[in-house]
Parts: sequence; structure tokens; C-alpha cells
Amino acid sequence: KKEQKLLLKVESSVFFNLDLSSLLFINAAGKYMTYQTLDSSHTSRQYTMKQLEQQLPENFIRCHKSYIINKDYIKNFDTVNHYIQMYHTPELIPVTRTFQLPKEN
Repeated sequence: KKEQKLLLKVESSVFFNLDLSSLLFINAAGKYMTYQTLDSSHTSRQYTMKQLEQQLPENFIRCHKSYIINKDYIKNFDTVNHYIQMYHTPELIPVTRTFQLPKEN
């Protein structure tokens, strides 16, 4: 089982222990990643998207080249306009045209 916390370097010598159960999505902009949680937002350049994909538990999926989402917080999936609406945030998350939500077992 993968770790449910992620140690983020948010400043040169400041680390933040991020609880993954409260993480809604991760957005990449250049070398910086924004980690949006239920109640806050953190920016770090510690990881790449590829490294995060390998490190995060199975409930996190990459839906776009610059977004990884926590599928536990998906509210709506619009297949016509290609976006996902999440609980707890007004932001619409873009998805690739070929993206499909994984089937639940």
C-alpha cells in the first residue's frame, strides 16, 4: 500500500506533510506543481508529474497532461465539453478527449 502522506518542499528549507486524503488535485504549470487540498493550496517544484503518478495511491489518476485528480472527489464528468467538476472547488478540471474514468470493480 502506498503512503497516505506526501512530504512537500514548499520553500528552500520548509517542508509540509500533505495528507493525501484531503488532496483534490494537482496542477502543473511549468516546473511548479500546485497541490489543491480541501482547505488550502501549496506550491512546490519538488516532483515531476511522472514521479507523482508513480508515488500516489490508486485513487489518483492523470486526466490531462497538467492535472492529476483524486477520483474520490469527482462530482461530474462532462464528456461533451471535456472537463471534470470536483467537490469542494469551483475549478473545472480539463480532461483529454480520449480520457475515460476507470471502471469500478
